[in-house]
Amino acid sequence: MTTERYGNINQFCKAVSESELDELRFMGRTDYGNFEFDSDRGTFSLPANKILSSVCLNGMVDANGRSVFSDKTIWIDGDAQRGCFNYKGMFSQMTVQIVGGVIRCDSLDIDTSFMFNGTNFVSEYPLRIVRGRLGAREMFRGCIGQKELSFELTSFHDITRMVADSSITELSFRFCSLACSKHEFETNTKSCMYKNGKLETINFISCDSRFIEAMIEHINKYGENDDNIIINIVD
Repeated sequence: MTTERYGNINQFCKAVSESELDELRFMGRTDYGNFEFDSDRGTFSLPANKILSSVCLNGMVDANGRSVFSDKTIWIDGDAQRGCFNYKGMFSQMTVQIVGGVIRCDSLDIDTSFMFNGTNFVSEYPLRIVRGRLGAREMFRGCIGQKELSFELTSFHDITRMVADSSITELSFRFCSLACSKHEFETNTKSCMYKNGKLETINFISCDSRFIEAMIEHINKYGENDDNIIINIVD
């Protein structure tokens, strides 16, 4: 069966709900104003205009109001994030596997807030986020199944509760920087990035000095005296 295109989200949800596949693969945006779904291969894509206005998979429901992705494992193609700048809440509350353990972003301002909020990660790989100028508020808050997370060549607007309440134990930043002024970053960030989580280690590797300074100030301002977190800074 070839890929079917749906101009209506209800038609798309109906097709997904009727699929007997347990695993589906998100391929990113389409070049058309339609939803795409291949019921044989289990691949699906979302129209760019819908992604730009934010689409949460958890909010895509069938005629009975039940999420059509709730019992599926969503494989995310590593390059699927390219070309779009709004993934707010996209995979929240989903069961997810990242192809190769890597998500590559364009060097754009991207809203990734709540993107993996409460997500169940099923993966044998540490997770790497490469590039992007991220508003990462609660990006991984409450996620489970993932222990190691790294950002590479990434810039940040906001890290409020980024890995709070999550299973992340080691967080690494490689060649990272601020995506805005230090004052804007401090204004945007309202709470500890790891509050009530399991974080044990933070690594800063060849990061911009302004970013490291802002992050250390953030930890000193919002962290608790008994956090007992190891911080490694490597030039």
